[in-house]
Amino acid sequence: VRQDVLRERGPAALSDGYRVTTTVDSRLQAAANRAVWRTMLEYDRRHGYRGAVEQLDVATISDPAAVRSALKRHPDRGNLRAAVVTSVGSRDVKAQGRDGRVIDLGWDAFAWARPALPQDTLGPGPRSAGDVVALGQVIYVEPLEDGQYRLAQVPAVGAAFVALDPRDGAIVALVGGFDFDASKYNRAVQAKRQPGSAFKPFIYSAALEKGFTPATLINDAPIVLPGGGGEDGTEEWRPQNINKRFYGPTPLREALVRSRNLVSIRLLRGTGIGPAIRHMGAFGFGPEGLPLNLTLALGTGQVTPLDMARGFAVFANGGWRVTPYFIQSVTDQSGKTVLAADPPLACPECNDAAPADAIDESSRPTLDADSTTAAAPVVESPDAAVLVPPEKRAPRAISAANAYVMTDIMTDVVQRGTAQRAKALGRTDIAGKTGTTSDRRDAWFVGFNADLAAAAWIGFDQERSLGETEEGGRTALPVWIYFMEEALRDKPEHRLPEPPGVVRMWVSRESGALSSAGTGGAVFEAFLE
Repeated sequence: VRQDVLRERGPAALSDGYRVTTTVDSRLQAAANRAVWRTMLEYDRRHGYRGAVEQLDVATISDPAAVRSALKRHPDRGNLRAAVVTSVGSRDVKAQGRDGRVIDLGWDAFAWARPALPQDTLGPGPRSAGDVVALGQVIYVEPLEDGQYRLAQVPAVGAAFVALDPRDGAIVALVGGFDFDASKYNRAVQAKRQPGSAFKPFIYSAALEKGFTPATLINDAPIVLPGGGGEDGTEEWRPQNINKRFYGPTPLREALVRSRNLVSIRLLRGTGIGPAIRHMGAFGFGPEGLPLNLTLALGTGQVTPLDMARGFAVFANGGWRVTPYFIQSVTDQSGKTVLAADPPLACPECNDAAPADAIDESSRPTLDADSTTAAAPVVESPDAAVLVPPEKRAPRAISAANAYVMTDIMTDVVQRGTAQRAKALGRTDIAGKTGTTSDRRDAWFVGFNADLAAAAWIGFDQERSLGETEEGGRTALPVWIYFMEEALRDKPEHRLPEPPGVVRMWVSRESGALSSAGTGGAVFEAFLE
């Protein structure tokens, strides 16, 4: 906010008495902070204890001035507090905090602390407190909800989270890292990273416009393509699913729910790279960050968490591209309003035409020989009421029907796919997509209901693997869950109703073939008209 006002008003803005009101909801911002801290610390504990930040001369720990001086060198970070170890028992530790208060750490507070070894391996679990800490060490502790503390360390991993209102793009919470004083780098808006499978919904949305349906069968089988690796780019590219298995002909819905890489590649090939990139431009993704090859299907572009939240907001609001903003108003010293936000609005109730730059529906999909397409009948629907004047509406990115069908599929991602952990929220109005990049360098979850769209990312600033067991559903999704627990507390479920342009048919979940109600494995599938 400060940087933006400085750009608009110049250096005098810092002393001219401006009052800036932001779009950030303080309750949701606090929830986002806690969610990011909690998830980063959970990740850090899974990967071992790296040791104390400093070892003091044991003779000095009885000198209050020496302790204060040591703690001054190690400021609090995020929700962590620095302390000096003053007593080590067999299964308990006492430490002195910055305010001079004694902090008691029981066995549960440091039993997690297996030594972190090279190659992301762990040493043996501790048998006594002395295996973890020593007298005179400066450590960090994490305050817990019950008033107790746990041994902690400032996470080495990075993270970001951003949530916005899909109706107008107002940013309601944003976290750019663990601690602003430790790092000014705002990963939510500055870190351009590969989104991995979290980008697949945009591929699938483009495919729907090309004539694919949720019931279209696409072969999940090995594929070999030229020019995908090696220093000179001449090696063959042999993409795989994350579990190294293949599942044969798979309906499009199931492919997204299970995040099948080989299906996504064939889907992009059938849609066409150029048409797909043009379609993604309607969501706000510039072509400069997207590769002009089939790796795009696996999310090898470069995007920020804010980019992803904005893109998913299109699904959340019924197909409208809103512009994120964070300054609601600015008043001068006299109280005069010198800036008031007037953002274009999404209009889920407005039933207008599809976007002018939508993919030409006359170009039908080109499928592999072992694929089939399920047809759907055309049903006319009445127009909905228009509540937002045309001049106030945001530009339409995709049709309301496309947004609805994609949301319907991504709801399944939560209910029975890679994001099932989010079922803990006990809601049926949430949808989203996990993402894990090559070598597990980035973990994502981007999700939404009709009131909020939010993106969570975790990865190292200097890119390296997060670890063999770290994936979007385990590593990043918890941030989103912890935030939504507070953000949606006592809020009624809110999912946009089925719009005109969607028709339903009974099909087999496994084969995509036409079926009937009551038949085993039949689902009432949603199709574009």
